[in-house]
Amino acid sequence: IYGRFDSATLRDMVPNSPAGSPKNMLIKAVLLTRTRCSANSEAKVDGHRLKLVMRARQLRGMLTGVLWMCSVLASVRMKHRAADAVLHFCDELANTRALRQSMKHLIGRIRMVQAFFRTFLARKSAWVKEKSEVWTIW
Repeated sequence: IYGRFDSATLRDMVPNSPAGSPKNMLIKAVLLTRTRCSANSEAKVDGHRLKLVMRARQLRGMLTGVLWMCSVLASVRMKHRAADAVLHFCDELANTRALRQSMKHLIGRIRMVQAFFRTFLARKSAWVKEKSEVWTIW
């Protein structure tokens, strides 16, 4: 809220705010922090008003800090989501690599079985040829 507002304008902006409500306290804080005082007029302000002004400035500072933290939290969450996406991609890449390695291992085992089977068939063919010669002689 920037610019000049009097208490009636701010109260119209926040309807039905009792005297002790947080909305009314926020209105007071904004009004007190927006009052411009010179060094001489600041000295003339009584102690109670000075305490109110200081408290209002503290509340305004805290509110500014909370709003700043909310914006930082949003940007951090966005960065974390991006980091999670990269992490998920790396996990999938690792899974793909593991899958490729296991397929390569499986293909190697299949080739080994095929080689054993070929030698078995060659030995069997030689045995059959030898036995068929024996049978034909008989």
